[in-house]
Amino acid sequence: MADNFMMKYFLLFLLLSPHGSLFAYESIIVSTIELEKMGYVENKKGKGFFYDVANLVAMGSGLEPENTIKPYARVLDDLKSGSTDISILFKNDSLLEHVTYISPIFTFENVVYGTSGKNFQSLKDLEGSRIAVLRGANYSDAFDKNTLIIKVPVKSYEQGISLLLSGRVNGIVGTKFHIESVMFQKNLPINKLSAPLTISTKSAWIQISKDSKYHNQEDIDRLRKSAESIVQSELFKGLVYRYSIY
Repeated sequence: MADNFMMKYFLLFLLLSPHGSLFAYESIIVSTIELEKMGYVENKKGKGFFYDVANLVAMGSGLEPENTIKPYARVLDDLKSGSTDISILFKNDSLLEHVTYISPIFTFENVVYGTSGKNFQSLKDLEGSRIAVLRGANYSDAFDKNTLIIKVPVKSYEQGISLLLSGRVNGIVGTKFHIESVMFQKNLPINKLSAPLTISTKSAWIQISKDSKYHNQEDIDRLRKSAESIVQSELFKGLVYRYSIY
């Protein structure tokens, strides 16, 4: 029933979109980060909030998405090389010279968790501690550039939480939503973690590689208008509800 509901609004959006078409003639290469509820494969099909939104933005601009789910570091590399046209990501210092930011999609709260009883009150409290960090990710200048905080790169939130609960790191940094989602998925009580220390709020953006053939003002404007329409639509609210992005 959920898929039928989403399809109904999706078709309506395409019909009403000034650029949308039920018959897209050109393809656009999309990379979605492999991340809890954002991009994942289920029954051999791609799913996730970022996955679906990127597809809608592409289709709403009259393009046919070829969307692949990949590890975060791979998506960064593909945007740099131009082998991917667009993706939804947080702004990342390593991409500043390689992408153009088209439109914000959703804002998340970045936090640091310790284990229960170990509450971090400020960034100063993190100095000398080993903090699990998603490989290649940026969180805030104050955190990222503080060399007294020992960053331990991990490939996933699952790995970071495992290291934290086994005592191999002192904390984990990431979006509050994703860390708590992994705890829920693994049936781990949230009271195993400390109260979160908020270090920033960051928006995920539709980004286009500067080496993409669509990196021109006309196509960027089409993608931007499509993204802005999607974010204001009932379909977007349905996706937020479907994937529990609160």
